[in-house]
Amino acid sequence: MENIQMLLKQGAVGKPCEAIVKKGDKVKRGQLIATPTGLGANVHSSVSGEVVDVTEDRIIIKPAAKQPKTFEKIKKGSNLEMIKEAGIIGQGGAGFPTYIKIYNGKEDKPVLDHGYILVNASECEPGLAHNIAQIDEDPAALLRGIHYLMEIAGADKGIIAIKKKHRETIEKLDALLKDDPAIERHLLPDIYPMGEERAVVRECLGIELEPDKLPSAANAVVINSETVYSCVKAIEDQKPLIDKNITVRGMIKGGSEAHVFMDVPVGRSVEALINEAGGFDERGYGEIIMGGSFTGKATTLDAPITKATGAIL
Repeated sequence: MENIQMLLKQGAVGKPCEAIVKKGDKVKRGQLIATPTGLGANVHSSVSGEVVDVTEDRIIIKPAAKQPKTFEKIKKGSNLEMIKEAGIIGQGGAGFPTYIKIYNGKEDKPVLDHGYILVNASECEPGLAHNIAQIDEDPAALLRGIHYLMEIAGADKGIIAIKKKHRETIEKLDALLKDDPAIERHLLPDIYPMGEERAVVRECLGIELEPDKLPSAANAVVINSETVYSCVKAIEDQKPLIDKNITVRGMIKGGSEAHVFMDVPVGRSVEALINEAGGFDERGYGEIIMGGSFTGKATTLDAPITKATGAIL
């Protein structure tokens, strides 16, 4: 495996974290290596190995030849405390710290007033496939995660927003939801930008938010489905957010179908994942996009994936 680059700023918001390791230190998979200096989330090493450099914006780790299947567990606490300790951020692209989204700092007054947890399972950007693949693999865990978040945020209802085209996934969810009156699913039209959080609020609740308003104005919190699964792993397995599901798609040998990679260590390079998908076809490539095809940004082959990265296109 190539050197892992753990960015000190994993999401699009907040300030870079402060490294708490130095060059030459040995680290274990799951070990805390950086902490927030303001708005941000803990960063844990996604591999076991040796720190080879610490720069202003990243910690570079040389992975050990043999990687453990286990990880350093976060300490036990309340569900909210474990979500915070695990360094969970939104995995739909923006990377906003999840514990802040679901908690306002007031134990006696939840962030929602008997409101809604809206789970964004729409795979908004064309070409994505890993969110639906995860739900197909374990739909029951998604429902458990929704209940955890409902309890923390003060929601009475959970709604899974999913596009109509995912018929088999919908059938799996419906089989479970018939015995869970607190959660329902809402079918979204198969169009872009269905998945943008204001669109999810409008479709699920019938509330048209002003451009400067957050979903909280509709008594709702919108959470990406992969983020919900990460909360489940933190609460049930004491696992920090060190792995990411990724879709690789584009001018790849063997065709342009989606290549889904589950549990990729955060900090791996764009080039490594493209090569694992089959490598570039004979046409080479034009622009490499990190994120969705519409809202993603051009990147380079040596760029590391982050907790918030969804796709390489």
